[in-house]
Amino acid sequence: MLKTVEKLIDFGLNKTTDKKIGNHEVVVNRYNQTTSFYYFDTAIAVIDYNERLITLSQGGWNTVSTNRALNDYKRALKEYYPNYSMIDERE
Repeated sequence: MLKTVEKLIDFGLNKTTDKKIGNHEVVVNRYNQTTSFYYFDTAIAVIDYNERLITLSQGGWNTVSTNRALNDYKRALKEYYPNYSMIDERE
C-alpha cells in the first residue's frame, strides 16, 4: 500500500492532476490550495498549502484497513513535507 501512497503523493506534488489507483485517490483543488487523499471515497488526508498543514482523519471509519492507510500516508507525508504541521485526529 505504501507504494500506492507514494505514487499518489507524487501526483499531488505537481498540483495539477487528479489520479485514482485502486481504492486510493488524490484530488487537487487549485482554488483553495489543497490536496486531498481519499481511501474508499473518504478523505483521510488533506494538505493545506496556505496553512502549511496536513490533517489526517478516519472519516468516521475506525477500521484496521483505514488505520493502516492513514499510517502509510502519515509516514510518507512527513517525509515529503517535513516542515508542515500535522494534525492526526485519531490522537
